[in-house]
Amino acid sequence: MPLPRPKPIDLAPLKAQVAAAGETAQKAADKVRSQGPMGFVYAAATVALVIAGASVIDAQGLRRMKMLEAECRKQQLANDQLAAQNLQLKARIDALSEPVNKAALERAAREQLGFVKPDEVVFKFE
Repeated sequence: MPLPRPKPIDLAPLKAQVAAAGETAQKAADKVRSQGPMGFVYAAATVALVIAGASVIDAQGLRRMKMLEAECRKQQLANDQLAAQNLQLKARIDALSEPVNKAALERAAREQLGFVKPDEVVFKFE
């Protein structure tokens, strides 16, 4: 079964719109050129303002930047907490390394390995 043939598209209205847009763009460029060097400055300032406005409105613009700054502050807080924990662990390592601090070694053996002295009684609550 042969496929139906598509209807031809009338491109005349589209060509007219493209031509009109081209003329409008040409007129705008001629207007900028007629104002001399300051025309280009004004045109550049206008483009910069449009881009700045778009960045404020766009979800990828200032709102995203604020969200990323908040996330950065949160991550910095987590990093500070981990740095403090690292300092505590380093102090513990220093206490357990040569020369050995006997009190720190005994505390670690009791906490981590469950060691008790022979004359002690252990009560476990669950």
